[in-house]
Amino acid sequence: MSNQRADAAHRADALAALSRALDDGRLPVGEYDSRVAAIGSATYVPELAAQAQQFGWQPPSPSPAAAAPYGKIALVLGILSVPFAVCLVGLILGGLAIVYSVRAHETRFGPAMIGRVFGIIGVALSLAAGSALIYALTHSLGP
Repeated sequence: MSNQRADAAHRADALAALSRALDDGRLPVGEYDSRVAAIGSATYVPELAAQAQQFGWQPPSPSPAAAAPYGKIALVLGILSVPFAVCLVGLILGGLAIVYSVRAHETRFGPAMIGRVFGIIGVALSLAAGSALIYALTHSLGP
């Protein structure tokens, strides 16, 4: 919570709590004015909490960190690995798709799983294209 920046909604809620305390007579006008000024200049949520928490304002719970988009990355890399398998770049893209799909830790059938399947197909096609290229380079085609 210490690094969560205070936005207008946080300030409005804190000011509403101070206004209720002023209306109820729990907060003198002079102290209200100084707390309103402190809330107006507050940058972080704990600064708001120091001014309004004792009057019923609850700081917001920290928002959960955005999930890493590993599933979407795996899906894109997996899909790209299939057409790029012809030029052997699909081996790298497919490998990355597999790694990112494992990092996604998805247990259901979703983008990460689809990306993994496409990644495996891309790796297999790249290996097949590489084998065909090696075979073509080492064997003569004519009599």
